[in-house]
Formats: sequence, C-alpha cells, structure tokens
Amino acid sequence: MEPAATKRLAEIEDTPAQPAMAWLVSDDAGEANDVRRARMRTLPDSALLLAMAFAWNVGGPSFAVFVVRSWWAVAWLALSVATQIVRIWLNQRCQHAVTSPNEPTYGSLLMVNIVSFFLLSVGVFGLLRTAEPRLVAVAIVLSLGWMSYVASRFAAFPRMAAALLYLLGWTLAAGLLTSPTLWIIGLVAITFPVAYQVMMKQSHQIIASSLNAQYESRQLSMHDHLTGLGNRRALERWTDERVAGRQAGRGASRFAVLCLDLDGFKAVNDTFGHPAGDELLRQVATRLSTSVRRDDAVYRTGGDEFTILAGDADGHNAMELAGRIIKICSRPHAILGNQWTTIGVSVGIAVYPDDGDDLDTVVSRADAALYTAKQTGRCTRWNTPTPTARSEVNQIQRSQHSSH
Repeated sequence: MEPAATKRLAEIEDTPAQPAMAWLVSDDAGEANDVRRARMRTLPDSALLLAMAFAWNVGGPSFAVFVVRSWWAVAWLALSVATQIVRIWLNQRCQHAVTSPNEPTYGSLLMVNIVSFFLLSVGVFGLLRTAEPRLVAVAIVLSLGWMSYVASRFAAFPRMAAALLYLLGWTLAAGLLTSPTLWIIGLVAITFPVAYQVMMKQSHQIIASSLNAQYESRQLSMHDHLTGLGNRRALERWTDERVAGRQAGRGASRFAVLCLDLDGFKAVNDTFGHPAGDELLRQVATRLSTSVRRDDAVYRTGGDEFTILAGDADGHNAMELAGRIIKICSRPHAILGNQWTTIGVSVGIAVYPDDGDDLDTVVSRADAALYTAKQTGRCTRWNTPTPTARSEVNQIQRSQHSSH
C-alpha cells in the first residue's frame, strides 16, 4: 500500500489548485490517485495534433481578416496565435515531465485550453454576425470540427468536455438563430452538444474501464496476498518516487530503510504447521502497521522478512521506531485459537541519502546491518552508527534481553 504521505502529495500535485478547475477535471465517481494521474497524462497533444490545432485556430481568424479586414478579426487572430504558442510550450513541458504528473504545468495547460475555446466561441459568433456566406460556412465548420475534437480528446474529463461542447454548440446556435435565413439550422444546432456529449460519455466509459482495469492489475501485482501489505515491487516504486523527488528538488527526500527478520518464526512453523505460521505473519503485519507513523509504509519482502520505509526520518527517528517494533513484536501471539507463542525481531537500519545515493545501496547496507543485528544478540544496529546511535542500540539491547 502506498504511504499516506505519498497519497497526499499526489492529491495536491495532480489536481489544479483552483476549486472550479479541480471540479472540471475530476470524475463523477471516486477514483484512485493512480487513475487520476493516468487521466492527466492524456491531456498533452502529440506534435502532429498540435500542428493541426494551430492551423485550425489560426486559419479561421486569418480568413476572417482577409475577408472583412475588421479590428475584431485582427484581435482574434493575434490572441489565437499567442494562445496557441503558450499551449504548445505547456504541452512540451508536460510531455518532458520525468516522473508522474507532479507539475503545476497540467493545471496551466487546462486553463489555456479553456481560454482557447472561449476565444474560438467568440470568434465563431463574430463570423456568424457578419452574415457573409463564406464566413458563416467557416464558422459552422470550425464549430463542428472542434466539437468533434473535444468529444474525443477530452473524453477523460467528462465535466470539462461537456462545458466546452455546450459553449461551442450553443454559441453556434445563438449566432444562427439571429439570422433571418438560417434560424432553422440554429434550432437544430441546439441539439449538437447533446449528441456530442452522448458520444463523449461512451468514450469516457471505455477510457475509465481501461484505466481502472490497469490500476487493479497493478495493485494486485504490488501487494502481498497473505498480509495485504505492499510487496518488493511496491517498495521499489515508493523509493523511486522519493529519489526522483530529491533529484527534482521537490519535497522532503530523506527516508530510513528498516529491514526486519523474525526470530523464531521457523520453529513456530515447524511446531504448529504452516496455517499457524500464516496467521502469525498476519498478526505481525498488523502490529507493524499500527507501530509506524502515518507517513511510513510497511512491506513484506520475503517469507518472514519485512521492510519499513520511514519517510522524513533520520537515524535517531529510525532507532526510536525500531525500539517500538522490537517491543510490540516481542509480545505473545495467540495462534490457532488457544495457542500462545513468542518470537523476536531483528532490525537493520540505513538512511537515504546518508548511507547511499540509490535504493540498492541503502537496502544492501540495511541488510548488512540486519545480519550484524542477528549476530550480536538480535538487537537493532544502524549501518554506520554514531556514538549517540550506538548508545541507543545498547539501551534497546538491554531492554530486549530484560523482557525475555
């Protein structure tokens, strides 16, 4: 399972800060953070689509300038060119994001898209008001073309797509209704957004089903079925995000890795059988989950091996956490209804980036510390202990021995 800190970070960074914008891009149903991230990734256009969008956005105003040579047509052209340049730049920023969409660029791109369609609707109304047959034809073609674009490209954002469809469709209808000869077409145009919205809804259902299926499959592959904890793959993903955040200069980057090994688990398995061993592992997983802070995460990485990632923790914080873990896991466990057993736990600690610049190095040093811990009386040892940490180790060791 992802730690709460990571979930809160994703919620903040994947959703635009403005309440109205957040509502426009949210889904009607509740969704996981990963699904929202995947939807946000569909927002940037490809290079070919950007080029076509630029041609469409600039072509209409350019033709209007050529035909009517009016100030509003020139203003429409200038604003359209500027908007499209900004849109292309923001698209490039989104596409070159190294990690999941944790950039405010996505909110800016959404805003620019909305501004672009607002300018288009104003321009279309201006074309219709001229009553010039060529410009009226251009207005109709632009409206229908861009409504098709919205229904397909923004199907992942049904609220925003619906708002843009009705903006374009009803602007076209309003302009046609003011014409003494085209008002009948205007009545029909009122229904255009409804038809496009129905098509967009079907596309949205397909996209949502696909993204949810991918998310569920990924979740199953990242969780231990016995304990419900995250597995090694989930651990690697969490640490990759933290390391990437440090390299990008975003958020807190320090975290501690605690490698745990249960002492006496094999004897329980051999004496009471595998069902008892499975029950004991579930109990240990529950105790570990309740021992850590809200910002920490617990993973099962082997048969009787667990790993804890303590976010924003240094060696001192990790030592305190290890002490709590040793104490709570050493309490008797009830298995098979009326059988009681006692096990111990050895803990090895390493801290990123103090003890290594990458996950493999930090975990290997935590494993080395775990080996040392098992060799020296099942106590907690830090990979590179300072005098203060060494004192804490000795204190924990004395406490553990006195409890047995």
